Amino acid sequence: MSRSHAISVEQGGKPVVTDYVDAFLMASVDAALAAQNGLVAAEAIGLGGVYLGSLRNHAKELSDLIGLPAYAYVVFGMAVGTPDPHRPSAVHPRPAQDVVLHRERYRTRPVEEWIEDYETAFKAFRAEYGLRDKTWSHSVAVSTGLDYMDGRENLRRTLEERGYLLR
Repeated sequence: MSRSHAISVEQGGKPVVTDYVDAFLMASVDAALAAQNGLVAAEAIGLGGVYLGSLRNHAKELSDLIGLPAYAYVVFGMAVGTPDPHRPSAVHPRPAQDVVLHRERYRTRPVEEWIEDYETAFKAFRAEYGLRDKTWSHSVAVSTGLDYMDGRENLRRTLEERGYLLR
């Protein structure tokens, strides 16, 4: 949003849209869509990549380090490179389509209807790739605690310092 904000000010306007949560959300979604397209293009030429959401843990420091202007912020990072053929990888299993795909209306399936099958697939994947034994449910529970934020709890303050009022 920094470019849009600067152009508006330069032309004598008083941009107000950038003060709203919608502008922040739109810019974040746009960045994610652009990154996804970039990763698809990279994979089409034999590269691999991974998103790094952990960069938000230090959004202020990174914004300062790379000199981001007002109304610009760190959404995530992405590492792109040549995959190591000696370290096989794969996308971990996802819940069944009838859990996540909805037609006409959102329908919440009770967890007990699908979780056992998903946990079995999740644990098998982790075992196949030599990952620590844990359940998906445990991962979800851990990710809802404040300790998991690891600095991201300060993101609102960082965004406000970057110009967003988040009305």
